[in-house]
Amino acid sequence: MAEITDRESFESWLEGKPIEWAQVLAMRSALRVFPLVGQVLEAKTLKPKDQQQLIFTIFRASSISWVACKYPTDDMVLAALDANVAAKAAALAAGDAAGSADATLAFRAANAAALATHATFTAAKAATITAKTAANAADYTADYAVSLAAGFWSALNRDAEFLENHIDAPEAIAQALAEHALWLNDQGENAAPEWVVGEFDKLAQNLSGFNDNWHVCAEWYQSRLQGRESWGLNAGYAETLMLRIANKDYDWWEQGPSIVNAEIAGWLAELRAEEASDEILPDEPAQGPGPEYGFSTGKLSASGSQPSANEAEDQLSLHNRVKAKAAKLNDLMLTTANQYPELAEAVAEYLDLLNQPIDQIDVDGLWSVGGALFELKEAYADQNHTKTMTVALEPPETAALSGLCRDHGALILGFDRGVELVERADHFARNAHLVLEITEPSKPVLTQLTNNRELVEEETRKLHKPILDALNETGWAASRTSYSGYLTIRNSTLAIAKFLFGAKDQGLIPIASTVVVGAGLAGYPTDQVALFNAIQFLLAHGSQLLAIFKHSPEMHAFVQAAINLIRHEKSLLEDIDQG
Repeated sequence: MAEITDRESFESWLEGKPIEWAQVLAMRSALRVFPLVGQVLEAKTLKPKDQQQLIFTIFRASSISWVACKYPTDDMVLAALDANVAAKAAALAAGDAAGSADATLAFRAANAAALATHATFTAAKAATITAKTAANAADYTADYAVSLAAGFWSALNRDAEFLENHIDAPEAIAQALAEHALWLNDQGENAAPEWVVGEFDKLAQNLSGFNDNWHVCAEWYQSRLQGRESWGLNAGYAETLMLRIANKDYDWWEQGPSIVNAEIAGWLAELRAEEASDEILPDEPAQGPGPEYGFSTGKLSASGSQPSANEAEDQLSLHNRVKAKAAKLNDLMLTTANQYPELAEAVAEYLDLLNQPIDQIDVDGLWSVGGALFELKEAYADQNHTKTMTVALEPPETAALSGLCRDHGALILGFDRGVELVERADHFARNAHLVLEITEPSKPVLTQLTNNRELVEEETRKLHKPILDALNETGWAASRTSYSGYLTIRNSTLAIAKFLFGAKDQGLIPIASTVVVGAGLAGYPTDQVALFNAIQFLLAHGSQLLAIFKHSPEMHAFVQAAINLIRHEKSLLEDIDQG
């Protein structure tokens, strides 16, 4: 993993890395010190008009650099070339005014923006340019306060680690990084330093006094700082407006901030009005790892991934051995099921999964239930941890369970899907702050997905039960099963929201038609009953789901849109209140 602490280590890390990585890091490095350009407003040697022009030019360079990383095209390279010329001139002007420490900081922020645009259109030298940009930016923050330099390199290091984790798609992951908050902590959350927030707030307040629609520049940078769509628009509208601005020619930009800001403000107002009048569905989040859910049966049901033909052949012998051990343990549990009901149910479900032919085995389900078995084994081995299991396992059961868990690990790691899930689960469990944050809102949601007979079909509930039991016994912290629980909630909720939007497209809305006051749902079409149950789930657990997906912008936006759709049907809410 990356270990970037200074200019030399950064230049060494960049060797052999994709050009897209160098460009996005140059852009983010420059944006981190953008608030310092506001210091030029303190420079007595520049007229107010010239101060505004310098800030406006840096906004131009910074926004075009960002667009070039987020939506890379040949047009963006040309736009960056023009912006670079302007940024160099702005840096020169700031340098001429650098009679004070404040103006010097503004000059250095301008120079960082110029270097970022330079990296966009000099791909062959991008790595070198990026190193210079980042190093200079770090030096500038160090001048502002010596303690800030380490924070800058730490932020750059986290960006580099983000890129390294997705090395198979260098251009796509560079575009993804462009969307993220500029200052990330170890949990991938927005963690802008106080000095950045303070400098930016002061800059935005000072700009607002000029009455030239400067809010469009301030709001755009706020979006970059927080890692959300530009100006808070829907993703499609945000892209449309950013490309429209970035593709404007040199003469348009040379009209100056008063005219350009006003035109951008007009476009922004038009898009916001259009967005408000149109029910736009956010981009659908990718399915991701874990079981896939659907409503083909009229209830929520899960389907996992199957092994490849080669994996099935290679794993056949081990599969038979694990199945035999699971059957033996299941027989042992028959006489003690009353003492260990959670464990007995988990073993029975695990055996059911194993009883499928090896080429049809549900790898996702096997991984989830096998992981729950391991957690339950640990709970019985250390009963003082939770004090909920009062009867220790007998030696035969303990030995059989331990042997099964060992072989389960070997079986799962023989599938590519299993390796991916284990690696992701370990990474998730190490993120202790995030796991702790989602634990409380996750408990009632997972309970509902396990026990709700109207919403979830029986076989899927049986799959969820061991996960819920294991988490209830051992807790969510530092557990692979916590990731299994999260995936169950995420993928189930994704399917429920997709089902709701699909029902809207099929004309099954207004939603109120699915609510039968005081009469139950008997006799209504299956799709209407399923829609009602999906709505009830989202209404009952909306706030909890939004808390769970706080750090997943795509899921948060998708779930929020589904909840908004329901709330728009006021008659539905009235019927539910009366019922």
